[in-house]
Amino acid sequence: IWLAVLDNLEENQHTFLLLKRLALEGDVFLPFPYSRSIKVQWRVFEKLFTDFRDCFDQADYYDVLAIAKNKFQPIPSAWLGF
Repeated sequence: IWLAVLDNLEENQHTFLLLKRLALEGDVFLPFPYSRSIKVQWRVFEKLFTDFRDCFDQADYYDVLAIAKNKFQPIPSAWLGF
């Protein structure tokens, strides 16, 4: 369900802020069914680094990229480059 929700979000500033907040939260332990799988976490970062790359300022980009590098090894080259 979460993947479908993420795939159908509008591409606007509100969505960017929501996705950025989810990425910056890190690993939050929530009970089922609210927990986010690794696939959902990957999709959050993927949308941020592909669909919303232009919305980042430099500091936020590198903060979120550091979290992605820490969480996923390796990360796609498409996510790199500010």
